[in-house]
Amino acid sequence: MPLIKAPWVTLATEDCGLKFSARNQFAGSVSTITEGAVNATVHIKTDAGFEIVAVVTNESQDEMKLTTGSRVIALIKASAILIATKRKRLICRRVWLSGRFISLDDIFLATPAPDACHR
Repeated sequence: MPLIKAPWVTLATEDCGLKFSARNQFAGSVSTITEGAVNATVHIKTDAGFEIVAVVTNESQDEMKLTTGSRVIALIKASAILIATKRKRLICRRVWLSGRFISLDDIFLATPAPDACHR
């Protein structure tokens, strides 16, 4: 199962008009934001039905005008994804995606949602 550390997730608004090199792009809506002294933890409910957690600076949150319900794209570089065969309590990650490998050449993961096949 893929493991993704929250600080490795980059956020963009859907209307930003930019192209990104990250192949793993998950559209969704902000479900909760927890502000800290410097950073905000942003929970995104993806259109594919799973949750991704990102950490952004409070300044970035303000500049992007992120609020509950904001539409965003979570971008994850392939090098930020760790693969595990079993979920271990010793490994602490905020995002766990379950699925099955469908290709070992480029490693594609089929998630439970039918249109959520990402590389």
